[in-house]
Amino acid sequence: PFSEEDRELLTELEKEEQKETEYIFTPSERIRIIVCQIIVSGEPIYVENLMNSCQVSRNTIFADLQSVISQLNTFQLNLGYEKKKGYWIEGDAVRIRAIFFLYINMLEPLLSAGKLEFMDKEEIAEELKRLECVEKELEVSYVRSDMIALAAMIPVMERGEDEIYFSDVSVQKVEESKEYELVKKYFPELSDVEKAYLTLHFLGGRLASYSRAELKEQRNESIWEISKNLIAEFERRACVVFEQKEELLENLYRHIASSIYRYRFGIQIGNPMAEDIQREYPYIFDTVRDTVRYLEQQIGVQISDSEVAYLALHFGAHMKEAKPDEK
Repeated sequence: PFSEEDRELLTELEKEEQKETEYIFTPSERIRIIVCQIIVSGEPIYVENLMNSCQVSRNTIFADLQSVISQLNTFQLNLGYEKKKGYWIEGDAVRIRAIFFLYINMLEPLLSAGKLEFMDKEEIAEELKRLECVEKELEVSYVRSDMIALAAMIPVMERGEDEIYFSDVSVQKVEESKEYELVKKYFPELSDVEKAYLTLHFLGGRLASYSRAELKEQRNESIWEISKNLIAEFERRACVVFEQKEELLENLYRHIASSIYRYRFGIQIGNPMAEDIQREYPYIFDTVRDTVRYLEQQIGVQISDSEVAYLALHFGAHMKEAKPDEK
């Protein structure tokens, strides 16, 4: 049997261990948690709910909400509040969802570790099963974290409260796809517009070919302009001049033209090389990260790190032929 002293020591050790297992969210994690919780919750969200999710005081939440407001403003979104309705995010529904997918992807390690209490794990697991059925029939393997994020969004889609517009995507063409047939089969309860929206996520990287202006037909002048300005901005920040600018411009244009719809709809495509690129070429990655702020302003959506890593590959490939800018 333990002596009284041993018992006290064990109790102390137990308390220490509990303290160590308690996770403290960083300020940027709290901002993402607040945004995601407001977006997916079917119930009104108040300061108390956010205090529970983030495990911080009322004053800290009020300070975090100021950061949330300025973050949302960058993407032409606003934070609304009413006593009966709690907090909500107002603005373009597709853009709101795009931010959700971006942030929930960043929070994925915390979600997997069970640290995001506002997420209904059982509900996500149920929706994931249905998504996996579509995946299986398509014989395509999607990035797991992207599927989890989509599973978390489905209850919002089922509520059908959002008004979604597809201004530059051919909905008719989307509805003719095999992906749409499978969405109809496994998600019959969704409205037609939500079925098309979910289909876009399964189409993912092939989304460009579903645009109204087919790439082959004509060059998209605004995307061409964005590509040119990105190169100029990169040269300015990196103090270099690209020798083979035309080739880089062509490659960049093709990449952005095929990705622009994904950016707009918040469709995430995991980049298995993202971490390696950040580690091996930190200077190029950081310069591209700063450079794409311009692109983000143009399209009103934040670009994920995995997407920045893809763009960094284009710039990195041409750095060998770049000269230092004497000016």
